[in-house]
Formats: sequence, structure tokens, C-alpha cells
Amino acid sequence: MRVLERLAPAHRRPQFRRALAAVGHTLRRWMVGITIAMAVVGALTGVGLWLLGIPAALALAVLPGLFEFIPFWGPILAAIPGVALAFVVSPLHALWTALLYTAVQQIEGNVLHPLVMRGAVRLPPAATLLFQLLMALVFGFLGLLLAVPVLAAARAFLREWERAEGEERPGAERVAGRGGDGPRAAAA
Repeated sequence: MRVLERLAPAHRRPQFRRALAAVGHTLRRWMVGITIAMAVVGALTGVGLWLLGIPAALALAVLPGLFEFIPFWGPILAAIPGVALAFVVSPLHALWTALLYTAVQQIEGNVLHPLVMRGAVRLPPAATLLFQLLMALVFGFLGLLLAVPVLAAARAFLREWERAEGEERPGAERVAGRGGDGPRAAAA
């Protein structure tokens, strides 16, 4: 961290230090949130596959848990091997397995993710998806894996930097809705 601090001009180092601390805090919250989501998705998938009688249910349940790390695309990638193996058992098993993966994804996206990640990081879904596509195009699969934490870190850094800039300038107008003289402040 000291090496990074030296990149900033001397008069900006305290501001830079606070921005880096905000990034660390955001990434820790994101990691806790994603770990909880990974465990729940893996457990739900494992139980569902076991109840359907799909061979290697435990091994197949690990994939959705791990691929939970990749928002939007992870569940699709994780479902492919499970549905393919279920198809070997029977086409009806493949259909039920596809429905299971869809149900788990719906639970994750509509219940689990909002509950667990609400306090972790608040990233707009459209910006997240576009950033994932950009990172995947530029850096391949590794870019896809790292897109969300990089975006969360960049957002935390810029927000803290902007907040510190506002505090540094006495009498400077603040953006509406961020504790300044905007409409929300007037209504309070």
C-alpha cells in the first residue's frame, strides 16, 4: 500500500489512502457476500440433483457454487455439464435438471443475491454486464472472472475520492442526494 501511496502527489496522499481503504473494505464485503452465495447455490443444486437421482450430484453441485463467482454467465456455464450428464440418464431427467438449474438461478437472482449482496456492493446490473463483456473481450476468461471485483473497487475508489474532493473545497457545491444542498436536503 505504501508503494501505491507514493504514486499520488504528497498533498493527495491522505485522500488516496482513504480511497484505498474504501476499496479494501468494498472488496472484503464483496468476498463475504459471494462466498455465502456460492455455498448456498452449491448446496441447493447438490440437494436438487441428488433428489433427481443424477449421477455425480456432489461433483456437479460444486460447479454452480464456483461459477457463482461469475454473475449472469456463471449459472449458464455451470448448467451445461449437469444437463448433459442427466441426458445420458434420460431426456426427461435432462429436462428436470434444466428446470432445477433454472429454479436455483431464479432463487439466487431474486432472493439470495439481493439479500446477501445488498450490503456488500451496489453495482448497477447493466454497467456490470457491459463491463463483464468488455473485460472478457480484452482479457478473455480471466477478465470475465475479475470484472465485478475490479468494477466494485473502481467505483469505491472514485466515490471516496469524490467525497474527499468535496470535503477539501470549502463552500463547494455538493451533488444532489449526497448530503449537500440538493432537493433531498431541502426536504429534510
